[in-house]
Parts: sequence; structure tokens; C-alpha cells
Amino acid sequence: MIFLLSLFSFVLAIVIIVSFHELGHYLFARWAGVFVHRFSVGFGHILFSKKDVRGCEWALSSIPLGGYVKLHSHVLDDQVPRSTSENAVSLEEVPVWKQFLIFFAGPLFSFLLGFLIYFLVALYGTPVRTADVLKVLPDTPAAKAGLLVNDRLVDVDHRGLSHLADIQSYLILKSNQEVVLSVKRENQFLDIPVRLSSRSLDDGTKLGYLGVMFNGKVALQYQSSSVINALGIATKRTFFLLENTARISKKMLTADVSPKQLSGPLLTARIGGLMITKGWIFFIQFVALLSVSIGFINLLPIPGLDGGHMLFSVIHMIRGKPLSDKYKEKFFMLGYCLVLSLMIWTFYNDIVRLFT
Repeated sequence: MIFLLSLFSFVLAIVIIVSFHELGHYLFARWAGVFVHRFSVGFGHILFSKKDVRGCEWALSSIPLGGYVKLHSHVLDDQVPRSTSENAVSLEEVPVWKQFLIFFAGPLFSFLLGFLIYFLVALYGTPVRTADVLKVLPDTPAAKAGLLVNDRLVDVDHRGLSHLADIQSYLILKSNQEVVLSVKRENQFLDIPVRLSSRSLDDGTKLGYLGVMFNGKVALQYQSSSVINALGIATKRTFFLLENTARISKKMLTADVSPKQLSGPLLTARIGGLMITKGWIFFIQFVALLSVSIGFINLLPIPGLDGGHMLFSVIHMIRGKPLSDKYKEKFFMLGYCLVLSLMIWTFYNDIVRLFT
């Protein structure tokens, strides 16, 4: 039952995220005048399809692990189907800055989906775990800074982080750095500077260490119904996720974080199943987190990802002409190999975690 629930939640999350991502490509391609042959939810054999008045085929395919938009292009696909219009415009025929925006639109809509979810959650209110101090460990940064039992952390570095998960995610990235903890103590609000120490995992990864145990009470906190406040909350959470993902990616590249920490679809499905059992509001926030993360990854300048296409567009603008198809094919092959290697590695990490 748990397996089926995890599988269902993973598929549902991926369909929502990828469909919204591809919607960005579709809308910007329409705006640029590029003919769109197909918008498919899922891959593989087409189960159902219907063409709209513009000639775009809207399809539901058999493998519900994503989706795609098929643009009229002689470079991206040499088997371009004939359109119903003799005047169909290809991707290569529009100005290169419009091509750049078409590829950028996917990650942009991934960020927008995360933002919209956080905005709606802020209006509705969500059960969150508060950062209440249950125990202060001796001879730790928390003890030296004067934190007390029953103190509640309501923010860190004035970044609008009041949820326990957000605070912990932020602190572990601040190894041997000073942070400012905003603390609610009885009826007082205090700003307490703390220099975190570090703890190392078995693989050598260093994590920021405060030295407290949190109670983690679940409290239904209704955010203000003000649209302005909700917009601010959604903006802060979205940018926090972007910053967090960027920082972790940088640590991966500089070997400050072990590649063994990377997780793949198996762990993602497992977490998704757990979130959906807690309630729909937890699940959609999980979708928001994945959407923003996927949007960031797609911005990386790796051929085959949106960022790779954007890089080629920038090179085109600088040189005044595109790279030859020969070089593009080589770069795309390299990019696909990198992405495939990463997928295999994350699968391996997931399997090791499941059996250890």
C-alpha cells in the first residue's frame, strides 16, 4: 500500500511539475510565433489526442513521467512533421533573443508554480513545526550564546524563516559561520548572535551545528489573509529555495558536500508518499519544492537542458551566427551522457539507502 501511494504521489507530482514547465515553453513559443506541433502530458505511445484550431495536437501519452512540447524546428528534430499550415514558422526563423526566452520560459514557469503554491498556502494557512528548544546541549554554540529551554526560534538572519524545516536547512549550510537567531522568550523578542561549529558526516561532509534539540510541535499557523503579505511570504520562500539549491550545487562542485548526498526518484517517491499521507497541503508544498529545484537545475548550462539551449543562444548573439549543427550534436551528446550518468548515480544512492 505504501509503495503504491509513493508511486502515485511521485507520478502526480512529476505530471504537475513538468506540465507547468512545458506550458511555459508552449506559451512563449506561441508568443514568438513558432509553430507548436504537439503538447504531450507523458511520453511514449499517444493514448488520446485532439488538435486545436491552430493545429497543435494536445496529447495524453502512456508513460506519465513528464511531458514535452514539440516545436517546429529543423535542428532539434530532423524528422519534422508537416504542419497543417504552409506558413509554419520554425524555431530557427525567429530572432535569437526570442529563442532564448522560449527556453528560459520553462524554468521561469517552474519557479512560478512554486511561487503560486506558496502564495495559496500563505493565504490558507498551513500546519508547520515550530522551532521550540527542548534541550540545550552543554558546551555547544547554543549554550555559549545563552539559548534556553522553551525559547522559540522565529527567524534566522532576518530571512523570514520561521518553520523548523527551513531553519534546520539553513543552519546546516552555515558551518563555522556566525548567524543571528531571532528568539521569542516568553513575551520578549531577542536577536542572539551565534557562531556555529561543525559536525562531519562519515563521508567528510561538514554541516553547521547549533547544539539544541527541538520539540517540533505542530501548530496550525494561519498566515495573514492579506494578499500583499501572502505575496511577500511566497517570494521569500521561493527565493530561499533558489538560494539553498544554488548553495548546495556550489558545494557539490567544490566537493564540500559529498555526491553521496544526492537523492533520486526512489527517495523522492518515498518522501512524496509520506507527504501525501500527512495531507494535501503538505504534498503541494512538496510539489513546490521539487518544481523550484527542477527549474534551477534546468538553468544549468548543460547541453540538453534548457540552460544548454540558452547558452547556445547567447553564443549565437555574441558571434552573430549559430554554432554549426556538427558541434551542437557533439555538445548535446556530451550533455545527455552527463545527465544519464547523474540519473544512474542518484538511483544507486537511493538503492544503497534503501538497503542500509
